Amino acid sequence: MEQSPSGRGPSLWRTCRALANVRRLRLFQILLVDGEKSVSDSAARTGLPLSQTSQYLRALNARGLLRARRLGRNTLYSVAADRLVPFAEDLVEALVDTFAEQADPVDYVFHHVTAFTHFRREKIVAVLRRGPATKSDLEQALSLSRAALERHLRKLIRRGYVIRTGRRYRLTTFEQPLPLVLVKWASITL
Repeated sequence: MEQSPSGRGPSLWRTCRALANVRRLRLFQILLVDGEKSVSDSAARTGLPLSQTSQYLRALNARGLLRARRLGRNTLYSVAADRLVPFAEDLVEALVDTFAEQADPVDYVFHHVTAFTHFRREKIVAVLRRGPATKSDLEQALSLSRAALERHLRKLIRRGYVIRTGRRYRLTTFEQPLPLVLVKWASITL
């Protein structure tokens, strides 16, 4: 498993890849609303095959976003941050707030986490957190080709994380919990 910069727990981009799945997000939402559920109850509630539901729940659990406990032959899952996983508590808290406040929380979370499904975008945000930069500055700091840098910048701009002003790029200022946590986590990658 790709580790976070601290060497403990999953990296941001791997966690975002796990969350960048509408079905996984709906499972998370069901657990958040209904509370603890078994894999079979979750599968029945979503209409997903049992094996796929189990795989999705395990992926979220591995990222520190769910708690799993055994009860006889069943595994029960609930929304709870693993305190041993860096940023899991902040991320779960931000997800809980998002699901409570947004009209379409699944779409909102998907939109934001897909900005960070590649480690290079994480690094771009970390560099821009230090201050505005030109493409040349970013190429030099990250050792990226111009084409790769432009591709990742386009994604970050479409997701609302980066703004271009003239020849300089800078980070957007957020007040919502989810983007704040994602930017904070990305900022420790370098």
